[in-house]
Amino acid sequence: MRINHFAIFAFLFSTVEGFTPSNQQPKSRRTQILCGKQSDSDNDPTKVWYAQISNDIQKILTSNSPLNEGKKALVRKLAGDYDREATRAKLNAYIDNSQKGVLMQVSPPDPSAVKAKQLLDDKGVQYTAVELDVAADGKAIRAEMGDVIGRTSVPAIWIDGEFIGGCNDGPEGYGGLITMENNGKLNGLLKSTGVL
Repeated sequence: MRINHFAIFAFLFSTVEGFTPSNQQPKSRRTQILCGKQSDSDNDPTKVWYAQISNDIQKILTSNSPLNEGKKALVRKLAGDYDREATRAKLNAYIDNSQKGVLMQVSPPDPSAVKAKQLLDDKGVQYTAVELDVAADGKAIRAEMGDVIGRTSVPAIWIDGEFIGGCNDGPEGYGGLITMENNGKLNGLLKSTGVL
């Protein structure tokens, strides 16, 4: 597979505007938000022109590809030295505690995490959100996720102890939180778990 490095650079550079804090967005957009004229699709942090490109890149980075293996290696390197056994036990405890519940490993500013939390909040579902960017051992937990579920991407969501994926991607049969919502499977799983 050939990678067009210019296209990746252009994509990454162009995504900066979508992640600009609201107080730094262009005045017309900020005024529109303050005047309450924003549509529901405007409230969706994942509804941006490059969403499909981002989803496609995410699929490449979470598949059994050399890029995914490189990403997992990079995350392990960023985690530095840590007690793998203790960190794996902590991750497993989080997952075990998601039996009859919902667990999200998130990175707070991530638009997909915001959307996933918003969906569960709108349904009135209580969940545990582990903010990996805030947790002292967050990088280590993320590195261990690479070994446990084969990916380090967030959000990573478990329902009733089963990894269902992220916001809009995940293992076959689940496909992530939004996919399950769109195909009508999410409410059934949440009800059988007892959280809805």
